[in-house]
Amino acid sequence: MKNGKKNIIDLSQTVESGMPIYQGHPATELNKIATVDEDGYSNHLLKTGLHTGTHIDAPGHMISNGNRLNNFPIERFVNVGLLLDARNKEIIDSSIINKPIPKGSIVLIYTGHDRNFKKENYYTSFPLIDKSLAEKLIEAEISMIGLDTPSPDGPPFEIHKLFFKNNIMIAENLTNLDKLLDVNSFEVIALPLKNNINEMLARVIAINKG
Repeated sequence: MKNGKKNIIDLSQTVESGMPIYQGHPATELNKIATVDEDGYSNHLLKTGLHTGTHIDAPGHMISNGNRLNNFPIERFVNVGLLLDARNKEIIDSSIINKPIPKGSIVLIYTGHDRNFKKENYYTSFPLIDKSLAEKLIEAEISMIGLDTPSPDGPPFEIHKLFFKNNIMIAENLTNLDKLLDVNSFEVIALPLKNNINEMLARVIAINKG
């Protein structure tokens, strides 16, 4: 805490026209449809796929009859955070776990891949989570896993499904996780827009608890 104020770290990518998208997904368009000078007020129209930028996926994203985002109590989106350092790893296995994992926590995996967010290789070459790590996180009964990559795995998305079968949500395309490396204790607030579907854009922040 600095000067009596909480140290809040924004872990979200900015929503804007032309932002990077997964192959085959619709492009993001954020267009001005009214201006203060001409209309007396400002307004914009957003067209985007909901897997674009920082977003959260619920089990129903890949599991038939899986829980949707609105099936989870709001407490599942606000919890103690834990950062695991996976820099310089192409395959992220359970060896990165070097501290106890609190039950219900939101575990963030730092790879540094977010530096490539606007580069061609962001969606084509990124670190992947190994089954050994997924099983350890499931055993710890975490609420959510968050990554600074577009996905924990690739087709056929077995790691995705493993998390989802155990009712664990996935937050993708995070950024600024490096700012948590020296933080001893923090809380994560990962709030998607209120909805009754399986995926949604989200604003994700961390609050430094000291």
